Formats: sequence, C-alpha cells, structure tokens
Amino acid sequence: MLHLLGLSAATVPTGPYSSTTRHFTVKTLDESNQVVDVTFPTGAAAAGKQFPLISYTHGLSDHGEASYPKLFSDLASWGYVIAATNSCQEGCFHDCKTLPDDPPCFGNYYKESFKVIEWARSPAAASLPINNTAGVAVAGHSMGGQAALLAAADATARTEYGIKAAVMHHAYTHTYPSISEVPFLACTGTADATAPPAMAEKFFSAASVSRKGLINVRGANHHEPTTDYRPELALFTAAWIKLYVDGVEASEGMSWRGLIYGTGTDSVCGGGDGQMAECTMLPKASEPEATPTPTAVEESFYPDEARLIASPSPSPSPEPAEEPPQRAAVRWTI
Repeated sequence: MLHLLGLSAATVPTGPYSSTTRHFTVKTLDESNQVVDVTFPTGAAAAGKQFPLISYTHGLSDHGEASYPKLFSDLASWGYVIAATNSCQEGCFHDCKTLPDDPPCFGNYYKESFKVIEWARSPAAASLPINNTAGVAVAGHSMGGQAALLAAADATARTEYGIKAAVMHHAYTHTYPSISEVPFLACTGTADATAPPAMAEKFFSAASVSRKGLINVRGANHHEPTTDYRPELALFTAAWIKLYVDGVEASEGMSWRGLIYGTGTDSVCGGGDGQMAECTMLPKASEPEATPTPTAVEESFYPDEARLIASPSPSPSPEPAEEPPQRAAVRWTI
C-alpha cells in the first residue's frame, strides 16, 4: 500500500523516533494563553541530532498537543519538532482583527506562528533539538489552517521566518490570498461540512506558486487531525515537508518523492491516502519554474505532475495590544 523502498506494509508506517512533549511559556504570544507545547524526537535514535521545526496552529476551541496527540507524535517520529501554540483558542482578543464571514478575532492569528518561530530561535528554546538552519514548515487545522495559509502568503514568510513549506489541514477560510513563494499542500475531505472542500479549492487556485498540492479524501471529515484521526494525514504531511524543508527525496526507507509525485497505488493520488474525489500535485516536469527563482535545495528535483479525479469506486491508477473586545454572542464551532 505504501511507498517503501523494497518493502511492503499493511499499516501506515511511523518513523524511527519515539517522542515526548514539553510545555513552555512564551511571553510574546497573545495574552489569551501563552503556553507552547513542543513535541520532539527522543530516545537513542535521536541522541545528538537536531530536527526541523513545524509551527502548528490549532483550530477554534482546540488546544495544542492535547487536541492533536497522535498527529504530533506521528510527525515527530519522522524527525520533526512540532511547536504548537495554545493562544487564541477563541480568537486573539489582545490583537483582534476579524476577517469577513469568519469567527471574531482570528485575522491576526497567523502572527502567533511567527512568534513561535522567533522563540524557537532564541536562547529560551536552546534545550530543544531544533535545527534552526534547515528552514521551517507551518501547518494548522481549521482556523489554524487559515493561519498557515496567511503565514505562507505573507511577504516575509521566507525572508524573515525561513518558511519553506506549508500544510493546511481542513482550513476554514473565506479569504483566499495568493501564495507566491512557499510550496504548500492543502488537505480536505468530502465529509467536511465545516470547512467544505471548496475552501481549499479556492486558495489552491488563487496561489501562483508552482509547487502545490490538493487532496480531497472521500469520507474524511473536519476532525481528521483530532478525534477522527487518520494516520495517513501525518505520513503525507511529513512527505511534503521532507521534500521542501529537508530537501530529501528518500530517507528512513521511504521514497518521499514517490509518495507525493508518484502514480502507483501507494502514492497519495494513487490510493495510498484512500479514495480521492480530487488529487492534484504540481508542477509538471516539463513546466518552467515560476518566479521567484527557487533555492539550490529546491532545484534538487522537478517532480512530475500527478492528477487523478476519482470515481465513487476508482480502480487503481495504472501506473494584529488593544483592550480585548467584547465577544460575539454567536457560538462558533469550527
């Protein structure tokens, strides 16, 4: 089922690292909650090593690691430090900006991700095994998925924060900025009635960056990263980050390029992530690179496009500090 190098597996694999979680207070975060949960690789296999950072933003009413324990441990198993803010659970009421048709005070939520990245570079995080020279990924779920979207679209994403990849899990948004530089993967599902696939499709289409992916899994719902967790979500999230942050096509016995850009039954579009309503991975190998000019690491491969529009029963593929505002009376459940 999965793209292992010379191996086969009946279940979704995890990586070679065990993990643990620590909790830190970061005074620069919104005053709603200034705790950051950090899940990172541990054990003999991780001794002496440093790993790239994933700054993860939670959904409305969700928490950091407490809401995503399986997702974070699975990502850490592949060699990542996941730093998840607990701020802005009901909105960033000390830095309130509300976007059209969205819950109040989430318009500047994406800046919390930037604060986490800055903290991770500081002496306060020196005890953690973070490789601050590798680059960073931003990811998030629901309102946090929108935060990842806005962070990736920000003009300073790469130059000031070193963001080299983004992954949006069931992003809830009515704002569709164009991501022009950061390669991103948008994950949604046909059973998501909260953040319907049309949201992901709109920001995917609005993006001008040449390297982007969209997966719409049949039956996957809004809680795929949390209570209805699917381990495939972590695997293909890790695969995308391996390609664009780590800059590797294969490691730990896995072909990351094959998982993302392959067309076999173990690839994301070929069946490895289940049945798809839509699955698009860009660019084509023959397409010229879009500006800006990619870095040397990014130029290490030019993946083929993979695109499948699945039938109901598909056959395998042949090959922004003010006083906190009053909360709105409406109760959002995003």
